[in-house]
Amino acid sequence: MTPELSGPSEKVVPYRYFGNGRVLDLMPDLVKAGYHPAGIAVLLDRRQHAPEEVAVNFNTYFWTGDSAGTDEKGGAVLTLDSPLLRELTAESHLVNGALRLEPEQWRELKADREHSLHLTPAEVEAANEKGYVFKDGKFVPAHKAVAKAWDYLNRGNDVQSYAQMVSAVSKINDIMRLYFDRSQPSTPTLRSLVLVSFDSDSYVYGDDFLNGDGGRLVGVAPEAHVAREKALETRVQSALEAGKAFEFNGRVYAPVSGVTLE
Repeated sequence: MTPELSGPSEKVVPYRYFGNGRVLDLMPDLVKAGYHPAGIAVLLDRRQHAPEEVAVNFNTYFWTGDSAGTDEKGGAVLTLDSPLLRELTAESHLVNGALRLEPEQWRELKADREHSLHLTPAEVEAANEKGYVFKDGKFVPAHKAVAKAWDYLNRGNDVQSYAQMVSAVSKINDIMRLYFDRSQPSTPTLRSLVLVSFDSDSYVYGDDFLNGDGGRLVGVAPEAHVAREKALETRVQSALEAGKAFEFNGRVYAPVSGVTLE
């Protein structure tokens, strides 16, 4: 049975499940159907704010549209909404389960600071197998390289409320760890970043195979952001009519006027 990722209250079906199978085969189907592969920030948002009836279906692992590339020196390039991943097909040239990149493609990724984040070999070494830890009453990054990577992958959104949710479900205080491809291939390669479930501390790994049979993706329709805003309006209005303040995504709405409070 295919899990539902959009709730009835969202009117349209902005999120669709594609899986299980090879990412090489799933990605062309997703793109042909008019969807974009969800990135890590989208999945974190849905885990926190999806309608209750479908939220549980996001508590699993997903391959994402965000990529991690690596080279022979051990550096990494993270790219949000990777165009190279969207172009995957069953004929794509793989090396050890990763997309083989031409030297020029790798140079372009590293140089494109608007859409990609380059981590030096030293930063990869410092962040690998590390995440957020509980200290002095809140979750903090174990290393500044962890903070740098997570801030980028979550598109600048605060991870504190999400970290608290992960810890509550997993019963772990060392969470959201990052695992990089440390193979140092002779030619640059690129993989999809995989986000695992709450139960497995919501870690992210960038060394899984694009041609493995366990791939699964979340397709995001172009109108997804519209559906999200409508769902927010409905929930806020219900809370206001009940005379209650309403908090959503870090904002508090007043019970009388509905204005956002700082």
